[in-house]
Amino acid sequence: MSVVIAVVDDVASEARQLADMVRRSPSVESPDVVELLSSEQLYDYAATERPLDVLFVDVCLGQDSGIELVGRLQARGRVAQVVYVSGFDEAHTRVYQTPHASFVRKPLRQEDVDLALEQALARREAASAAPLMLRHDHVVDVVRPQDVLYVESDRRHVIIHTRTETHRVYGKLSELLASLPASFVRCHQSYAINLDFVDRLSVEFVTLTSGECIPVSRRWRASVREALFARVREG
Repeated sequence: MSVVIAVVDDVASEARQLADMVRRSPSVESPDVVELLSSEQLYDYAATERPLDVLFVDVCLGQDSGIELVGRLQARGRVAQVVYVSGFDEAHTRVYQTPHASFVRKPLRQEDVDLALEQALARREAASAAPLMLRHDHVVDVVRPQDVLYVESDRRHVIIHTRTETHRVYGKLSELLASLPASFVRCHQSYAINLDFVDRLSVEFVTLTSGECIPVSRRWRASVREALFARVREG
Protein backbone atom coordinates (compact mmCIF):
# COMPACT_ATOMS: atom_id res chain seq x y z
CA MET A 1 0.00 0.00 0.00
CA SER A 2 1.35 3.45 -0.91
CA VAL A 3 2.80 5.78 1.66
CA VAL A 4 0.44 8.75 2.01
CA ILE A 5 2.22 12.11 2.15
CA ALA A 6 0.49 15.48 2.48
CA VAL A 7 2.16 18.74 1.49
CA VAL A 8 0.63 21.86 3.05
CA ASP A 9 1.60 25.34 1.82
CA ASP A 10 -0.66 28.33 1.23
CA VAL A 11 1.40 29.28 -1.86
CA ALA A 12 0.20 26.97 -4.62
CA SER A 13 3.42 27.11 -6.67
CA GLU A 14 5.53 26.17 -3.65
CA ALA A 15 3.18 23.36 -2.66
CA ARG A 16 3.44 21.99 -6.20
CA GLN A 17 7.24 22.29 -6.20
CA LEU A 18 7.57 20.40 -2.92
CA ALA A 19 5.07 17.73 -4.00
CA ASP A 20 7.08 17.14 -7.19
CA MET A 21 10.29 16.82 -5.16
CA VAL A 22 8.65 14.28 -2.86
CA ARG A 23 7.51 12.23 -5.88
CA ARG A 24 11.06 12.28 -7.28
CA SER A 25 12.67 11.23 -4.01
CA PRO A 26 14.40 7.82 -3.99
CA SER A 27 13.35 7.39 -0.35
CA VAL A 28 9.92 6.02 -1.30
CA GLU A 29 8.47 4.34 -4.38
CA SER A 30 5.24 5.71 -5.89
CA PRO A 31 4.01 7.71 -2.88
CA ASP A 32 0.43 8.98 -2.72
CA VAL A 33 1.09 12.74 -2.51
CA VAL A 34 -1.71 15.18 -1.63
CA GLU A 35 -1.34 18.94 -2.09
CA LEU A 36 -3.27 21.10 0.39
CA LEU A 37 -3.32 24.90 0.35
CA SER A 38 -4.66 25.85 3.78
CA SER A 39 -5.17 24.69 7.34
CA GLU A 40 -8.86 24.23 6.53
CA GLN A 41 -8.05 21.80 3.72
CA LEU A 42 -5.76 19.85 6.04
CA TYR A 43 -8.48 19.66 8.70
CA ASP A 44 -10.97 18.42 6.11
CA TYR A 45 -8.50 15.77 4.94
CA ALA A 46 -7.72 14.69 8.51
CA ALA A 47 -11.45 14.25 9.15
CA THR A 48 -11.60 11.46 6.55
CA GLU A 49 -10.73 7.81 7.14
CA ARG A 50 -7.62 8.00 4.94
CA PRO A 51 -4.30 7.48 6.74
CA LEU A 52 -1.60 10.15 6.79
CA ASP A 53 1.94 8.81 7.09
CA VAL A 54 4.06 11.93 6.56
CA LEU A 55 3.11 15.60 6.68
CA PHE A 56 5.25 18.35 5.11
CA VAL A 57 3.82 21.58 6.50
CA ASP A 58 4.89 25.21 6.17
CA VAL A 59 5.41 26.90 9.52
CA CYS A 60 3.44 29.96 8.31
CA LEU A 61 0.10 29.26 6.64
CA GLY A 62 -1.29 32.74 6.04
CA GLN A 63 -2.64 33.86 9.41
CA ASP A 64 -2.33 30.35 10.86
CA SER A 65 0.61 28.70 12.58
CA GLY A 66 1.64 25.38 11.10
CA ILE A 67 3.13 24.44 14.47
CA GLU A 68 -0.12 24.99 16.36
CA LEU A 69 -1.99 23.14 13.62
CA VAL A 70 0.31 20.13 13.97
CA GLY A 71 -0.10 20.18 17.75
CA ARG A 72 -3.88 19.94 17.44
CA LEU A 73 -3.70 17.14 14.88
CA GLN A 74 -1.18 15.16 16.93
CA ALA A 75 -3.44 15.44 19.96
CA ARG A 76 -6.15 13.76 17.87
CA GLY A 77 -3.76 11.07 16.59
CA ARG A 78 -4.27 12.09 12.96
CA VAL A 79 -0.69 12.44 11.71
CA ALA A 80 2.29 10.12 12.01
CA GLN A 81 5.52 11.97 11.10
CA VAL A 82 5.94 15.70 10.55
CA VAL A 83 8.48 17.62 8.47
CA TYR A 84 8.38 21.39 8.96
CA VAL A 85 9.20 23.73 6.07
CA SER A 86 10.14 27.40 6.40
CA GLY A 87 12.21 30.20 4.93
CA PHE A 88 12.66 31.87 8.33
CA ASP A 89 15.66 31.05 10.53
CA GLU A 90 13.76 31.66 13.78
CA ALA A 91 11.51 28.71 12.94
CA HIS A 92 14.42 26.32 13.64
CA THR A 93 13.79 26.60 17.38
CA ARG A 94 10.03 27.15 17.35
CA VAL A 95 9.31 23.81 15.69
CA TYR A 96 10.48 22.00 18.82
CA GLN A 97 7.14 22.88 20.40
CA THR A 98 5.84 19.65 18.82
CA PRO A 99 7.41 16.28 17.94
CA HIS A 100 8.69 16.17 14.36
CA ALA A 101 11.04 14.17 12.18
CA SER A 102 12.90 16.87 10.28
CA PHE A 103 13.08 20.48 9.09
CA VAL A 104 13.56 21.74 5.50
CA ARG A 105 14.78 25.26 4.79
CA LYS A 106 13.46 27.30 1.87
CA PRO A 107 14.49 27.77 -0.91
CA LEU A 108 13.98 24.04 -1.35
CA ARG A 109 16.71 21.68 -2.51
CA GLN A 110 16.07 18.13 -3.66
CA GLU A 111 18.76 16.66 -1.41
CA ASP A 112 17.23 18.32 1.66
CA VAL A 113 13.76 16.98 0.82
CA ASP A 114 15.23 13.50 0.24
CA LEU A 115 16.97 13.51 3.63
CA ALA A 116 13.88 14.80 5.47
CA LEU A 117 11.66 12.16 3.88
CA GLU A 118 14.18 9.43 4.69
CA GLN A 119 14.24 10.56 8.33
CA ALA A 120 10.44 10.71 8.53
CA LEU A 121 10.02 7.23 7.08
CA ALA A 122 12.67 5.80 9.41
CA ARG A 123 10.87 7.27 12.43
CA ARG A 124 7.56 5.95 11.11
CA GLU A 125 8.93 2.42 10.79
CA ALA A 126 10.51 2.53 14.25
CA ALA A 127 7.30 3.82 15.81
CA SER A 128 5.12 1.27 14.05
CA ALA A 129 7.23 -1.60 15.36
CA ALA A 130 6.71 -0.51 18.96
CA PRO A 131 4.23 -2.44 21.14
CA LEU A 132 0.63 -1.29 21.16
CA MET A 133 -0.62 0.09 24.48
CA LEU A 134 -4.30 -0.86 24.63
CA ARG A 135 -6.20 0.93 27.41
CA HIS A 136 -9.54 -0.38 28.63
CA ASP A 137 -11.32 -0.97 31.94
CA HIS A 138 -8.59 0.86 33.90
CA VAL A 139 -5.87 -1.51 32.67
CA VAL A 140 -3.28 -1.40 29.87
CA ASP A 141 -2.60 -4.44 27.71
CA VAL A 142 0.73 -4.51 25.86
CA VAL A 143 0.40 -6.16 22.46
CA ARG A 144 3.28 -6.73 20.04
CA PRO A 145 2.41 -6.11 16.36
CA GLN A 146 4.12 -9.32 15.26
CA ASP A 147 1.52 -11.27 17.28
CA VAL A 148 -1.50 -9.60 15.65
CA LEU A 149 -3.29 -11.62 12.95
CA TYR A 150 -5.88 -9.04 11.95
CA VAL A 151 -7.85 -6.05 13.19
CA GLU A 152 -11.51 -5.22 12.71
CA SER A 153 -13.73 -2.26 13.47
CA ASP A 154 -17.12 -2.47 15.16
CA ARG A 155 -18.82 0.91 15.31
CA ARG A 156 -16.74 2.97 17.78
CA HIS A 157 -14.41 0.12 18.72
CA VAL A 158 -11.49 -1.73 17.18
CA ILE A 159 -10.94 -5.42 17.89
CA ILE A 160 -7.37 -6.70 17.80
CA HIS A 161 -7.05 -10.43 17.13
CA THR A 162 -3.70 -11.95 18.18
CA ARG A 163 -2.44 -15.52 18.06
CA THR A 164 -3.87 -16.26 21.52
CA GLU A 165 -6.43 -13.62 22.50
CA THR A 166 -8.70 -10.76 21.45
CA HIS A 167 -8.68 -7.15 22.67
CA ARG A 168 -11.52 -4.65 22.26
CA VAL A 169 -10.83 -0.93 22.71
CA TYR A 170 -12.31 2.41 21.68
CA GLY A 171 -10.88 3.87 18.49
CA LYS A 172 -10.86 3.93 14.68
CA LEU A 173 -9.32 1.37 12.39
CA SER A 174 -7.51 4.03 10.36
CA GLU A 175 -5.88 5.49 13.48
CA LEU A 176 -4.73 2.07 14.71
CA LEU A 177 -3.22 1.29 11.30
CA ALA A 178 -1.03 4.38 11.60
CA SER A 179 0.59 2.73 14.65
CA LEU A 180 1.24 -0.61 12.96
CA PRO A 181 4.08 -1.76 10.66
CA ALA A 182 3.86 -1.78 6.88
CA SER A 183 2.93 -5.49 6.95
CA PHE A 184 -0.60 -4.43 7.96
CA VAL A 185 -2.91 -3.46 5.10
CA ARG A 186 -6.58 -2.67 4.88
CA CYS A 187 -8.60 -5.24 2.93
CA HIS A 188 -12.13 -4.06 3.73
CA GLN A 189 -13.93 -1.09 5.25
CA SER A 190 -13.97 -2.98 8.55
CA TYR A 191 -10.84 -5.15 8.37
CA ALA A 192 -7.04 -4.94 8.15
CA ILE A 193 -4.75 -7.96 7.97
CA ASN A 194 -1.14 -8.77 8.82
CA LEU A 195 0.36 -9.95 5.52
CA ASP A 196 2.81 -12.15 7.41
CA PHE A 197 -0.09 -14.45 8.36
CA VAL A 198 -1.73 -14.76 4.93
CA ASP A 199 -2.05 -18.35 3.72
CA ARG A 200 -4.30 -17.82 0.68
CA LEU A 201 -5.72 -14.90 -1.29
CA SER A 202 -8.90 -15.40 -3.32
CA VAL A 203 -11.26 -12.99 -5.04
CA GLU A 204 -13.42 -12.34 -1.99
CA PHE A 205 -11.42 -13.61 1.00
CA VAL A 206 -8.00 -13.84 2.60
CA THR A 207 -7.34 -17.05 4.50
CA LEU A 208 -4.95 -16.66 7.41
CA THR A 209 -2.61 -19.30 8.83
CA SER A 210 -5.06 -19.60 11.73
CA GLY A 211 -7.70 -20.82 9.27
CA GLU A 212 -9.83 -17.68 9.63
CA CYS A 213 -11.28 -16.13 6.45
CA ILE A 214 -11.28 -12.33 6.26
CA PRO A 215 -13.37 -10.55 3.60
CA VAL A 216 -11.66 -8.57 0.87
CA SER A 217 -13.74 -5.85 -0.78
CA ARG A 218 -13.47 -4.82 -4.42
CA ARG A 219 -12.18 -1.40 -3.35
CA TRP A 220 -9.07 -2.84 -1.67
CA ARG A 221 -8.58 -6.06 -3.69
CA ALA A 222 -5.86 -4.76 -6.03
CA SER A 223 -3.89 -3.01 -3.29
CA VAL A 224 -3.95 -6.13 -1.09
CA ARG A 225 -2.68 -8.31 -3.94
CA GLU A 226 0.08 -5.79 -4.77
CA ALA A 227 1.12 -5.47 -1.12
CA LEU A 228 1.15 -9.24 -0.62
CA PHE A 229 3.35 -9.85 -3.68
CA ALA A 230 5.71 -7.07 -2.55
CA ARG A 231 5.90 -8.66 0.92
CA VAL A 232 6.76 -12.04 -0.58
CA ARG A 233 9.51 -10.46 -2.70
CA GLU A 234 10.97 -8.87 0.43
CA GLY A 235 11.24 -12.36 1.93
